[in-house]
Amino acid sequence: MRMVMIFLSGALSVAAYADDLEKMTAEGATLIPPFQQHLMDTVKSAMQTGGPVNAVEACQLLAPQIADQHSQTPWVVGRTALKVRNPDNVPDAWEKQILEQFVKRAAAGEALSGLTYSEIVKGEF
Repeated sequence: MRMVMIFLSGALSVAAYADDLEKMTAEGATLIPPFQQHLMDTVKSAMQTGGPVNAVEACQLLAPQIADQHSQTPWVVGRTALKVRNPDNVPDAWEKQILEQFVKRAAAGEALSGLTYSEIVKGEF
């Protein structure tokens, strides 16, 4: 199983948002579908014009730019996985811990579409 996760992070005041994790989660979640669609459209287009090699190259070269376009202060959109082709996408320790939890949850029968996690982490930035 290959699992890719899109992470959102933001430099937010913990005191200002500690009581509103649900609101922050919803706000951050609105950034994911447009990013996914933009990335998938880009990869599909590259696949149609140049095949799999072109699609992989487009994903590697254009995905960071697409993520930047979909990042909105204070949110930063990015991609990572436990197994990555691009070393720039290696998960940090926190991301790796969450991805490993996702693997366990999926192995226990939880649907991949339901795998989400939200947390306010003090001192990320």
